[in-house]
Amino acid sequence: MNPLRCLLVDDEPLAHGVIENYAARLPGVEIVATCLNTASAREALHAHKIDLMFLDIQMPRMTGLHFLDQLENPPLAILTTAYEDYALQGYDLDVVDYLLKPFEFERFEQAIAKAELRLSAVNGSTPSEKIPSNTPSLLVRCDGTTQRVSLINLCYVQAMGDYTKLGLCDGRVLCCHQPLHHWEEILPGETFIRIHRSYILSLNCVEEVTANYDAVTAHITIPISRSHRRDFTTALQKHQKRLRGSK
Repeated sequence: MNPLRCLLVDDEPLAHGVIENYAARLPGVEIVATCLNTASAREALHAHKIDLMFLDIQMPRMTGLHFLDQLENPPLAILTTAYEDYALQGYDLDVVDYLLKPFEFERFEQAIAKAELRLSAVNGSTPSEKIPSNTPSLLVRCDGTTQRVSLINLCYVQAMGDYTKLGLCDGRVLCCHQPLHHWEEILPGETFIRIHRSYILSLNCVEEVTANYDAVTAHITIPISRSHRRDFTTALQKHQKRLRGSK
């Protein structure tokens, strides 16, 4: 198995020492580069193939969360911080784990195991087949039970760490132990589109697109990230033409 190639981004040199020491105790983990700020981290991402980034949140000039949100194709990320108030924002960015400083080796090892599992799922799985657009519903394992979900009633899918939330048009929310890329692979592309690193949205549910590029539905407003705006606009126009043509 190839080593897990890691980038360490933290403005505290002492934090570098802790993570480098922990990583050295795990034979499959390699620290490829260390950075004290996000500017040098951006350069390191261009210079090296990075599988996993350890990212501090509170840093000068730009926070780790802002930096991660700006990256178009980010590696897997584990947040390392002394502040526990950012966990929800981190999971909105689909991070692998959230390590609260100071953390012990055992907790570090757990986070690495999660990253390896996520990476193997991405690299080792065969592509799933798309569900036909005329499929009325699908069976999903959510909240400990198997439930039938109507595709017409599926509004959005949101990444939440190792899980995803299925937001339904009737207001219910289901929690599923499937990564976001699973849904991106199987949901019909004519109707469901990725509009953010953490969201897939049904075009049927779009009620408004604001001037700030937020997609408004009956129950939630979702930001459309800059990297997905063109594809979203094109898909929405095609979807509207199909609806007009069916009348």
